[in-house]
Amino acid sequence: MYTAVGVYGYLMFGDSVKSQFTLNMPSHYVSSKVAAWTVVVAPITKFALTLTPIAYGIEELLPPAQQNSYAVSMMIRTALMILILLVALTIPYFGKHPYSIHPN
Repeated sequence: MYTAVGVYGYLMFGDSVKSQFTLNMPSHYVSSKVAAWTVVVAPITKFALTLTPIAYGIEELLPPAQQNSYAVSMMIRTALMILILLVALTIPYFGKHPYSIHPN
């Protein structure tokens, strides 16, 4: 399905297509701006959903009195976010497979 869409897109637009599809949209339309912001917001919301099971796993290791504490839950999630940010900033290409790294 993706290949068919890619082929039809190439046949429609040719070599003038930019690497990111949001760059191909006309910037003066409101619908283009909504689509671009949707592309920006979607990974942020998915990141929080991905982080939730990890936070729950850490919370289960706590004593029962602290497991239902909102403050402890917020501290765990904030610490996870900071840790992930530090890893992302300090280790280049952390999320890539070692054989697919092409630093150019």
